[in-house]
This record gives sequence, structure tokens and C-alpha cells, in this order.
Amino acid sequence: MRGTAGTPRAASIHRARAAPDQDGAVIGYAFESKGFSRIDIDTNESDPAYSLAGQLLGLPLKSLQGFSVPAESYGFANKRLAWATIPPLLDRASPLRTAHLRDPVGPQIQFASESFIDEVAAAVGADPVVFRLRYLKAPRDIAVVKAAAERAGWEPRPSPRPERTGDTLTGRGMAYAQRSGAVVAIVAEVEIDRRSGKVWARKSTVAHDCGLIINPDGLKRCIEGNVVQGTSRALSEEVAFDRTKVTSTDWLSYPILDITEAPRRSTSCCSTAPSSLRPAPEKARSARSPPPSPTPSSTRQASVCAAPR
Repeated sequence: MRGTAGTPRAASIHRARAAPDQDGAVIGYAFESKGFSRIDIDTNESDPAYSLAGQLLGLPLKSLQGFSVPAESYGFANKRLAWATIPPLLDRASPLRTAHLRDPVGPQIQFASESFIDEVAAAVGADPVVFRLRYLKAPRDIAVVKAAAERAGWEPRPSPRPERTGDTLTGRGMAYAQRSGAVVAIVAEVEIDRRSGKVWARKSTVAHDCGLIINPDGLKRCIEGNVVQGTSRALSEEVAFDRTKVTSTDWLSYPILDITEAPRRSTSCCSTAPSSLRPAPEKARSARSPPPSPTPSSTRQASVCAAPR
């Protein structure tokens, strides 16, 4: 695992706006991401300038600027996507230095983007899947969203869930993302204990298209592991720190999802688009990074569906 409790991932802020017309059609959309550069200190251990020791010795800094925008194909009219970086709080050897974790900057950006897509769908009274399919333009994206929804037995209706009674609330959520030539969509199903407020991730249904599949069983295990990791990051993990250092330094102070809390998985490893629309296999080789992007956002959507307030 890269960039765990000792090197937290980069913090960020996202601003989104949408303008639906009187018929519920989106006629304007803007999304802006802003955060610390994910490559301010690059992952090049062979160069002392990228190490804490080298920085403390005064070696020249090699700061790079890099963030990103949502990886999606929504064809909104008058659409604008942008990103910017924030200067580091310390020039050298920050005690809260960030680093890459699985799917660099993907979960933060897609969490904000896909959560906002759900907010817009709710504002116009549309089902979240139907709303996505109305605006998605890339055929592979459309195919994986449809595949995940069908495999999960998705029944169209606006969110949140209309009936909410008893001590256990249930909800479902959809999110999707592109990553490194692959496309993945996830339907998350959760339960919320009304008395304790605990969120249980009960099931994740995944449609994953990474082009030519050589080892289906290995790919399925890779996807399932990433879903568990993404769910853990969404519901359990949190870096704690004081004014001088990170204080979550072991598995007691940095809890992760355990086996009793892991969701059931239903995974479809598929090349969903016609062969003429698939990327070349050498460009569609990512199986590891795509699932963590939509996992937190689909879990959030499911929680809002179950308990909007």
C-alpha cells in the first residue's frame, strides 16, 4: 500500500455549479478542482531532492504542478472543467507531506463530481442512472453504467428513497469513472443503523471495462480488492495529526475496514463496447486504479438515498 497514515493524500476543494432550464435540461455546468499539487514532491526515490533527507540538506527543489478534473464524458451544454494548485504550506520537509495512494487524486475529484451529478439529478427529479445516461457521450461509458445498473437490478426512481421507517435504513447509489483507458461503474448498497449512525456497505455491483482481458479471474480479484480498499477509505480511514506530526501510526489509531464489514461484491469484467470502439489493448491496461474512484462516491450516494438528513 502506498501513502498510508504516514503520508496522507493531497487535500483538495471542489466547486461545482449547474444551470437546469425549466424543463430540467442542464444548459450550463462548471466544475473546478483546487488542491496541493500531487507531484510537488514526486515519487523518485533515486533522486535525493525528492527525499526528506535531501530537502533538509538544502538540495534544490524540483516542485511540479499537477492536479486534474473529473474523468467523465457528460455532454452538458456550456461545460467548463478546470483545476489549480495551492502552494505548499512549507517549502521543505513538511511533517504532513502528502503522497500517492491508489488512483492518485481520482477519489477526491470523482467523489465531488459524481456526488454533484446526483445532486443535480435530485434537483430536477430524475433517477440518477437515467440522468447519467441522458448526458453521457462515450459509448463505453454508457455501456458500463447500463451493465452495472442491470446487474444490480436497479429500479428507476428519484433519490432519496421515499419510505424511511424503522431502525435500519437502506439506500443505493451509482457512480462511474474513467481511468487510464478503463471505465468502471459501481452500484453501492448500504444499510444505516438509525440508533448508532453507523453505515454498513452491504453490496457493491461493479461493471469494469479495461479492454482485452487476459486473466479474468485475476482481474476480478484485483477489482474486488480495490472495492474493499475504497470502501475502507470512505467509511473508516482517517489520518490524525497534531501541530508537529502524524499521530495515527498503527492499525489501532488508523482503523481499516475489517472482514466483518466488507461488502459483498458482484463483479462484471467486461469489454462492453463493440470492438471498433474499444481502445487498443496496450492503452487499456489499467485494472488497479479505476475502482477506487467511484467507490467512495457511490457509497456516499447510497447513504444520502437512505438518510438524506
